[in-house]
Amino acid sequence: FPPFDYGWLIWIALVPIMIVCRRLSAVHSFVFGLLSGAGMAIGIFWWIFNVPGFRYFHAIPAATYVGLYAGVWCAGIPATRRLRVPLVVSAPAMWVALDFLKAHAGFLSLPWASLAHSQHNYPVVLQISSVTGEYGITFLIVAVNAAVAACFFRSVFKQQIFAAVLLGGSIIFGVHQLSQDDTS
Repeated sequence: FPPFDYGWLIWIALVPIMIVCRRLSAVHSFVFGLLSGAGMAIGIFWWIFNVPGFRYFHAIPAATYVGLYAGVWCAGIPATRRLRVPLVVSAPAMWVALDFLKAHAGFLSLPWASLAHSQHNYPVVLQISSVTGEYGITFLIVAVNAAVAACFFRSVFKQQIFAAVLLGGSIIFGVHQLSQDDTS
């Protein structure tokens, strides 16, 4: 996210978290996710400390709230192993559901800092949002992360093929959309 704009990094940023959580219990994964999510929230929303009157003691409950979503997502990862649901499907589905909840949670809604927002410099990737919305881009990002993480779990190549087809199809669609002449 700005001001750093390393949007390409999001395609592998969740891999270490998935590897750690896949090996932990649901409770330990939740705690790890809560702490990781809270740290992420402080890193992304660092600018809020420039708001007059906002203090560090305000940041603790705010970061904890944002971290709860990451904690729930991380707690779900060990369950996918027990249920034998492919990580490349379950992880993105859980993330998108939690992202939707976070963006529509009444007065606690926080639609900022979606994974899809990190791709603002990549118009080829963004084109698929005309069909799927921002949640499709988020699903794609988490699916690619899950496919990379699955390489560490003696996974068959079905997950990597699934993610590659999604990513390749999205890029082909994006290139096609951007090559269309809208002047006629």
